[in-house]
Amino acid sequence: MKPNVKEFTETSAIFEDGTEEKVDTVLFATGYTFSFPFLEDDLAILDSQHSMYKFVFPPQLEKPTLAFIGLLQPCLSSNLTCCPCDPDKAQSMFVDSPRDASRVYYIDYMDEIASELGVKPNLLSLFLWDAKLAREVFYGPCTPYQYRLQGPGKWTGARAAILTQRARILKPLRTRVLQHSGSRSSGWLWVRSVCAVIFLSASMVIILQMIGH
Repeated sequence: MKPNVKEFTETSAIFEDGTEEKVDTVLFATGYTFSFPFLEDDLAILDSQHSMYKFVFPPQLEKPTLAFIGLLQPCLSSNLTCCPCDPDKAQSMFVDSPRDASRVYYIDYMDEIASELGVKPNLLSLFLWDAKLAREVFYGPCTPYQYRLQGPGKWTGARAAILTQRARILKPLRTRVLQHSGSRSSGWLWVRSVCAVIFLSASMVIILQMIGH
């Protein structure tokens, strides 16, 4: 694996370890920018500081008839484990780009939306009435099922889906289940039967010999 590129010449790339490789084309994988050419020019919402409501609805429209689905970049952690403790150094790790501007923390964002819709699960109520379900919601994976326990769109199968989600996650990772053959157990039963017959026969012979004497 090559280290970082130090500089380019007219026909090659020089790396930090001093090695040089001839190259024909250099691809800069810097990502992409959002583009919606069918929108009006005055609808400037795609810059790095765009202010869409919940990163979905542009507020400057007269009627909320337009929604951008899929522009969010969910994060499952706060990235504190990989960032330096110094805030200035941590800030230097990120660039001013549309990708970073639309990044949200998945659980916090989902809970915020669920609260406005009235579908966020009430953990206190769950602990009082269904402790098993409450533990799974609190300690288990955050999946959309938990937002179907109450409120609009309530689903009667949400509880069963939550309690079985771990097993269904692990199911594809398991190998093929083989049926245990009964021939082995029947073989051991046959061996034990033969041994019992031999033992009884030997015992009878010994008893008869003792009686004869």
